[in-house]
Amino acid sequence: MVDHEYFAEWPEGFCKLIERTSAGRIVIKPFPSGAIVPVPEHLEAVGKGVIEGSITSPAYWAGKIPVAGYAACLPYSIEGLSDFDTYLWELGLMDIIREAYKERNVYPVSICNNTDSPLMSKKPVYKVEDFKGLKVRVIGMQADTLAKLGASVTYLPSPEIYMGLERGVIDACNFGGVKSETELGLHEVTDYILFPPVSESITSEIMINLDAWNALSDELKAIVETTAYTYQSKYSRWLWLQNQLKLAELVAEGRMEVITMPPEEVAKLRKVAYEVITEYSTKDDYCARAFKILDDYLKLRGYID
Repeated sequence: MVDHEYFAEWPEGFCKLIERTSAGRIVIKPFPSGAIVPVPEHLEAVGKGVIEGSITSPAYWAGKIPVAGYAACLPYSIEGLSDFDTYLWELGLMDIIREAYKERNVYPVSICNNTDSPLMSKKPVYKVEDFKGLKVRVIGMQADTLAKLGASVTYLPSPEIYMGLERGVIDACNFGGVKSETELGLHEVTDYILFPPVSESITSEIMINLDAWNALSDELKAIVETTAYTYQSKYSRWLWLQNQLKLAELVAEGRMEVITMPPEEVAKLRKVAYEVITEYSTKDDYCARAFKILDDYLKLRGYID
């Protein structure tokens, strides 16, 4: 049994755990986000060995490695932790991801679904038509989907989201799960939490410079991969619980109103999202292969016909 203390401290807890599981043979020195290079530059920095590894999200690389978009922030499709885990690990998506990252001299050790991500909004959204004209901060295929629904989509880095909502630059946004959103104070400048979440696959990623990875023995590689997967999986479930507790707290205090769209409206959301996910498959061969895996799985689960 791994002590819980490692999982309440992300991502430093992973560094502590890997030192323990490797019996001190692997020591990772963590730095705060952006301390060495800005987060959007981590892919290049890891590939060049400026930093040896990074814990961030595949969502940042979708413009550089398009297939990364299939490993992060899928809109209105995959449902929950188990769905994503099956799609990624059991059906072969992770193998495709690793092929694509190899071209950047990067090895993605582990990717895990951390949380769902509902919109926090200043305006109510009861039906699909209510997205028209709504100014929303989202990323990836979420952005393409909401834009197709008539929303005005923009991107703001996390330090600017609160002020953007306060000043009316945006009406709604998501940033991880409810816990992360409240840590940014977004509940102070919004009134509604909108369900279903735009995405139920907000993922984190542990990636390593490929040369550094290849320098490890097979034993240490196995230790790193097993520890990374265990850590991320455990953390995801811990975070899911924190999101539920925080949501219940906000509702009990009367600080936020939860709006859940009826099934007929959710079906419309899924239809448009599927169109976006399908269009994305034409970006390159990696995306075409990833889409085939996702499409087959969505049909298997009965999410689409």
